[in-house]
Amino acid sequence: MRAWRLWTCSGRYRCLPRLIHRGRTIPVGRTQPSRFTLYKVITVGRGKGPVATGANGAGPVVVAEHGINDDFDFDILLVPGGGGTRDLVADPSFIKALLAACERADVVASVCTGAAL
Repeated sequence: MRAWRLWTCSGRYRCLPRLIHRGRTIPVGRTQPSRFTLYKVITVGRGKGPVATGANGAGPVVVAEHGINDDFDFDILLVPGGGGTRDLVADPSFIKALLAACERADVVASVCTGAAL
């Protein structure tokens, strides 16, 4: 598992719901899109599965729904920062896959050291 700082990738849980659902409050536990849904947020990692958010695997874990090389649809790519970027910036295969994802996206944004990738 590679470490990210949780706050760099947790915006999907804190900031996006109002945008995703046009400002409407969504019942806790609802997982299905509604007629109000504007966006579906997915998580992507080097590979599918758990990604540590703290140093040395400490802290909460974010589960990547897709690996960067998987075939999935998206429009906006948000690249989080954190300690995990230090290893990823030196990984040519990841950088190549990230570049391909950036070319597919309509919008690319980053948080903190995610911009270094």
